[in-house]
Amino acid sequence: MTTPFDPATACETLFLPLADPERRAFDPLRALQAAHDLRILLGLAELGAVRDAHRDGWTWADIGQCLGISRQAVQQRFGPLL
Repeated sequence: MTTPFDPATACETLFLPLADPERRAFDPLRALQAAHDLRILLGLAELGAVRDAHRDGWTWADIGQCLGISRQAVQQRFGPLL
């Protein structure tokens, strides 16, 4: 049975053991699942932000600069999804 995704719990699972050496004994499988879930969530947030920026008139070069990638890379990555 899959547990509903909770971003706060995912962040806690990943980052508290890094900040507190006493909590170094954590479940690696839970950490991997949390990282996976957060990656999906952040990908959706990034796609939405790119869509909004492009709709508002930002150029592919502007968006690429924000993401630290070239105009061509951002257009290839996001263009087909918009």
